Amino acid sequence: MKINIESLKAKLINQSEPVQVTSIDFNKGTFTWDYQGRYGTEESFNYVEHWEAEDV
Repeated sequence: MKINIESLKAKLINQSEPVQVTSIDFNKGTFTWDYQGRYGTEESFNYVEHWEAEDV
């Protein structure tokens, strides 16, 4: 499966809407996100309920 990485979103456990993933570090297991101008960093993929992305 190939995805459009620019379309990657994460549905966080504590958010009602998916957030746009702006960067991801698979080695560290961290990622940063943007939701309507609010930015955050998650130190673990455990905060993600599910991932969303468009197929290429």
